[in-house]
Amino acid sequence: MKSYVLHEGGLSDFDIYEDGFISVRQDKLLFYDKDSLKVIQETQLDNPAFSICVNPNNTKVFTTGGRQIDNFSEISMTTSQYIMYVGEKILDIKYHKNGNFLGIAAEEDTLNIWRSSNQRVSKCRPGHEGFVIGSQFDPLERYVASAGCDGFVNLYQLSETPHLLKKLQISKYCSPDGPQRLKMAWHPSGEYLCLPGKPNLQYVMTEDDPQDLETCFQVNHDTDICIVEWLNDYLILTCSLDGVVKIWHFKSFVDISIYQKYSIGASPLQVRLQDKNIYILDIKGRVTQLQWEEIIERHKEKALMDLVNKRVKKQQQSPKYSNYEEIEDQVQIQQEIHQPELKESEIMQDMVRAGEIQEQSDQRRYMSFNHVGTIVQCPKTEILEFEFFDTNFYKKFKLQNPKHFTIGTMNYKGCVLASRGPNDINKYGYQEGSGISTLFYYQFGGDSDSLEIEMPNDEGIDLVAIGGEWFAALTDQGTIKVFGFDGMEQATLQINRPFVAMTGFEQFLLMVYHDSEPLFENQILKMRIYDVDRLKFTHEADVSLSLHKKLNWIGFSEEGMVLSQDSAGCVRIYIFEEERWQEVLNEKKLWVYGMSDYQIQAIKQDEDQQITPNQKLTFISVKMEVYKLSSQAELFELDSKIAERKIIFQHEVYRWKYFGHHYHARQGVDDVLARYTRNMLSEDQLFSLQEEIRLFKIELFTELMKVSIERGIEYFKNSLTNDIEMVMAIKLLESRQGQNKEIQTVVQKLKILQRQRMIRINYLKEPTLVLTQRPISPKNKGFGLAKTIQYSEPPQEVQQKKQKQQIQPITHQSIKKDTQNEDINNPFQNSGQKEFQSIFDIKKRAEYGSQSINNKKKL
Repeated sequence: MKSYVLHEGGLSDFDIYEDGFISVRQDKLLFYDKDSLKVIQETQLDNPAFSICVNPNNTKVFTTGGRQIDNFSEISMTTSQYIMYVGEKILDIKYHKNGNFLGIAAEEDTLNIWRSSNQRVSKCRPGHEGFVIGSQFDPLERYVASAGCDGFVNLYQLSETPHLLKKLQISKYCSPDGPQRLKMAWHPSGEYLCLPGKPNLQYVMTEDDPQDLETCFQVNHDTDICIVEWLNDYLILTCSLDGVVKIWHFKSFVDISIYQKYSIGASPLQVRLQDKNIYILDIKGRVTQLQWEEIIERHKEKALMDLVNKRVKKQQQSPKYSNYEEIEDQVQIQQEIHQPELKESEIMQDMVRAGEIQEQSDQRRYMSFNHVGTIVQCPKTEILEFEFFDTNFYKKFKLQNPKHFTIGTMNYKGCVLASRGPNDINKYGYQEGSGISTLFYYQFGGDSDSLEIEMPNDEGIDLVAIGGEWFAALTDQGTIKVFGFDGMEQATLQINRPFVAMTGFEQFLLMVYHDSEPLFENQILKMRIYDVDRLKFTHEADVSLSLHKKLNWIGFSEEGMVLSQDSAGCVRIYIFEEERWQEVLNEKKLWVYGMSDYQIQAIKQDEDQQITPNQKLTFISVKMEVYKLSSQAELFELDSKIAERKIIFQHEVYRWKYFGHHYHARQGVDDVLARYTRNMLSEDQLFSLQEEIRLFKIELFTELMKVSIERGIEYFKNSLTNDIEMVMAIKLLESRQGQNKEIQTVVQKLKILQRQRMIRINYLKEPTLVLTQRPISPKNKGFGLAKTIQYSEPPQEVQQKKQKQQIQPITHQSIKKDTQNEDINNPFQNSGQKEFQSIFDIKKRAEYGSQSINNKKKL
């Protein structure tokens, strides 16, 4: 990118004339040498000129416009051809691509069209509510468009007497002296007119009659687009008022990708094209030169790869064809093609296959590495090696790889492998595999046969995943196909976004994809989870990443928790109940491959180290750490313990909700996937964990009260989330108050806060983590956890429900002092009360009129 300052203080207009730049500034016409940027000739004008344009049909003829239009054939301007007198200041002149028409925009409300064939001028009426600032001709000579200061574009039929066909508002009002010039552009085919005016590109279909205005959200800027220009039939340039220039690869209005991005530092006024160069004039009088040859070369690269694919297919069909040298030469050429220089963070990240070393080579490499084991690909011997961390589960074995499988994953049930397909060429220019993408399922044990599924000829596989009773493949057509272990297709999913990752666990299929192009150098990724059993999407969330970083790994733990690692080394878990990501580890020198028993499984590695099957690996288990900020180490430790245990408790409740049916279905059955459910916390363990969280909270509350009474009150109000915890805290203070009036005042404040909290809970129905007793099954008492989350209710309402349902809920009213049934750490054992009671039980009141208020159910 090069910049030239043609004139200090800005220019009116410029164009490319022969081998230099020609520009006008008020009463001067300047001609610059393109190489030295020196003024070769300067001509004094009789009248000020504000616009200039070179005739595309005869590049030695240029036209100027001040208040009249003249044609000149030389820089000295000794001879001229008078076209017309306008009388008003001319703002823009524009030729049709064949030079037959000239559009003249002036400080008046109508566009003037001059025809070279008969030297006549036509006016486009009705006009605008303000000045006309630009025009554009349909390449097929059917229509002409005018842009006005009123923010409208008028479409007229290009005839001797133009008549209005469509009036479209594309922008708000813009000043004729401002930087917004509303430079529009027709596609070379004439099928659509692309319009500026807003941060997103706008367009009108004009293949037949002009249609309504539409918006292309894929083409976007931070500020309003002011210039649109087609470089050819598949590359479009857009400029915005903040000086950002973007070049897009256009296939359709729903398939557009950015190729290059520049910043010229000032609002652009005019764009001119010559050969493979783009010249942009800005409001500071600078001309910036961009080259788009490299973009064309990128298309050449694609064309070469297509040629290679075609010739390889021809070689497979005809054994006599063996001209590999030409193919190798062409592949070498496309590898040497210059790629555009973009920041790594500005490029949409490629696909990530969890546990795969994606560096392709002739050496042994990990195709899959997870908490079950590893799959190692040996390209030279065409063998796949399977090894398991639990040798009691399955022994190490090998499989032949004649299909050239390069993608794979596994769980305790089996593995799914895939070859990339017809669109993949290795570094030697030869097609990998048999030319047809193949999906292969192999079960490690049992009587099930292996399955082999061939994709259609033009469809390759990019990602694979495996779950409890299914496996899935993402094809390069953007389709996810889900198969059962019987080989029958269960579901077909289509998400029109570029995919990044895909993994599975039990009935969950997790997919990560780009929700948009990178914004402010940050990847915009979204996660969705599809429930294969219910045949519907159940979860959707943004993927949290560190600033300017990419996703390195994402997967499920053995407990079904989603965790990820980005390129900064930050490990996060997704808390389903709170719908948020929580950072639990930040260590760049760890390569995460899973989580088991809520401990992160990883391998130590140097930052530049490439993990290979031939090296000795250092395995470690890291306890997740919830990072909290605290001014005191003791408070920090207590707060972290509470947060960690709360995460485990919430996820265990979530496991019973979504995976509990697997637990009961696998009881008494020899199922290898019982490893995923065997460590689910029982009801007693959940209550013990909940009680442990409460005790830690009360301990932290006590420590905060020692530090500051105000901090303790705030902690009581914000962190003690249910009646049991609040009663425990109040009773603790009551046992210590004695004659201390300050503590008595604090206790009264806490009781008021407790009342307000309970009213809010019952009014808003906020969920609290209180489990009820399991319902009685007619065949098996105590079948599962029926409701894992209930709402905390006033005590008397609970008492009435007890009488109706004959079920004793496990709440704070049912926890009695009788230590023969249950011995818990109860701070109220000496309180003399038989049951926990809320402080706002309402007593009987007197009658008022005919109404008797005996028991008020709700506060």
